[in-house]
Amino acid sequence: YDSGTAEALTKAQDAGQSAVEFRVRDNRYVLNLQEMVQINLRTGARRAVRRRDPPDRDEEAAQERATGVRRIETWPATRLPEGHTCGNELWVPLCHSEEELSKLLHMAVMNFEAGFALA
Repeated sequence: YDSGTAEALTKAQDAGQSAVEFRVRDNRYVLNLQEMVQINLRTGARRAVRRRDPPDRDEEAAQERATGVRRIETWPATRLPEGHTCGNELWVPLCHSEEELSKLLHMAVMNFEAGFALA
């Protein structure tokens, strides 16, 4: 979420609200703060969310540059990782465990025609 939306969601949760409605571009969502589920009001699609403390952007950017790995929190945990050669980065979903991520990485590399190229 952008910083304004994230701040509004944090305030709603801190105030004890059970749900909050918000908009991102042309999409309207409800965030159920008790179940920690985001619901797209147009499609009905649901996805789990979690709250975390905002990262120190300078520290996060330095870590991404050092490792070349960027975790994409908005991706579903089942999405395959993507290699981006322009920034020499590997984008990975926010998985529930290292084992899940390992399986996704293995699947992506073994099917490299769909986006990974082996040098």
